[in-house]
Amino acid sequence: MKTIEFYFDVVSPYSWLAFHRIHTALPSANWNYRSIPVLFARLLDHHKKLGPAEIPEKRRYVFKDVIRIAHRLQKKFVGPPSHPFNPLLPLRVICATPERDRNEVGFSLIDGAWGKGIDISTEQGVRAALEHLGLDLDAILSNSLSEQTKQILKQNTETAINKGVDGVPTFFVEHEMFFGQDRFEDVLYCAEGRLKVDESFVNEVLSRPSSAIRKT
Repeated sequence: MKTIEFYFDVVSPYSWLAFHRIHTALPSANWNYRSIPVLFARLLDHHKKLGPAEIPEKRRYVFKDVIRIAHRLQKKFVGPPSHPFNPLLPLRVICATPERDRNEVGFSLIDGAWGKGIDISTEQGVRAALEHLGLDLDAILSNSLSEQTKQILKQNTETAINKGVDGVPTFFVEHEMFFGQDRFEDVLYCAEGRLKVDESFVNEVLSRPSSAIRKT
């Protein structure tokens, strides 16, 4: 079975939608998935980009777009009490969770924010989003403050940058990268061996000269 690597940040509503696409597909899956929390703000800083929430018209469009997609997927959209919010605590909580439980903890936290309106930037909110899982939340929250946990999140993010990730959600099937929750069907095709790309042809296309001139 192939493993799908899923890079996400809980601050991203598109990551929330991607989690739902994964969970919808899981009952008939012949693949595994590994959710990997990263700090979206660090990706933006590295690539010298503004986030959608920093551009008023884009922020408005994103929320409308997410609401439309959620309606189509029959998922309840509530949204967090504030946005953007500080995602460091929930991201570190995921990293502090035993690996066998990280997928469920990641999904429960992000669904708590976007599907239930919980403020997951606080310890109280984290507990409210995760209480149904029956985990040792005292231990996890304590571990989330450790330097080792902080380094896990930093390393996840730097690994993503080194692999060419510049936004969330991003998926990998082995070396193939797919950006965006709306590319999940292609992710599944690739995981099932049904999506082939001729790399030599891609390289040939990329080697073609460019005559485009950007006028300022």
